[in-house]
Amino acid sequence: HYPHYHSSSIGPCGAVRKGDYKLLEWFDETILFPYGRFELYNLKQDIGEQNNLTKKMPRKTRELRELLTNWRNQVNAQMLTPNPNYNPKKARKSKKQ
Repeated sequence: HYPHYHSSSIGPCGAVRKGDYKLLEWFDETILFPYGRFELYNLKQDIGEQNNLTKKMPRKTRELRELLTNWRNQVNAQMLTPNPNYNPKKARKSKKQ
């Protein structure tokens, strides 16, 4: 569970593993879109995480998503919240400088 942005990381996300399966949840897209963005991998068959199985295995995706959500609720994990003052145009200008 990593709900932060950092210049050297992949971005805010959470992950859970059960058996051969690993589920990733991308938090920045979860707060913007009702269904979020998830990736499901069978690590035994796909150690390089190249084949996202969420569409082929919706039940397994839902199972691991519920497992991750329940864990976050149990530990009261901090989640991202939208910044009402964020201005993407201003952010792009400051990156160019």
